[in-house]
Amino acid sequence: MATSPAFQLASVYHCQSVFYTVSHDVRKGKCEKDWGILRFRHGPGSTSSLTMGSHDRRLATQSFNQAWAWDLFPDALRSQDVTGDQGGLKGNLALILALAAFSAQPNNVEDALKTGFKKGHWVRHNLPDGRRDERGVVVLVYEDPGRSSASILRGFEEGLVFA
Repeated sequence: MATSPAFQLASVYHCQSVFYTVSHDVRKGKCEKDWGILRFRHGPGSTSSLTMGSHDRRLATQSFNQAWAWDLFPDALRSQDVTGDQGGLKGNLALILALAAFSAQPNNVEDALKTGFKKGHWVRHNLPDGRRDERGVVVLVYEDPGRSSASILRGFEEGLVFA
């Protein structure tokens, strides 16, 4: 059976409310100089695009009813501007999945992912968060021939993942 093509890879490490990122599998060798800090690029409509190399340190804005902002990000990364209905998240799919993994403890990640992603919305899973110092995850996103391609996945990243 043929293997699906890989679309994107990210290794993410958490320490003291900071997420360090790199775009390769750190389990396959040393990369001490390659790490960057997870950042945002603020866009139109108060959206935040999750990246490995931008300069914005927090979400642009968020509303009280956006469960994803509260579950996926520690206080240090959430916006200080909590308003009505504004804010949205898009960007690097592997990073978004990594944050979803960090939203639960390691033994509950599968449940968090199954519960969390529902038709373009994040649904609170009410599991204890898994943001512990010195925890890391590696996320590899594959294309699914016949269902998704690199262009479909890029389109997903460029649209709002969560509103």
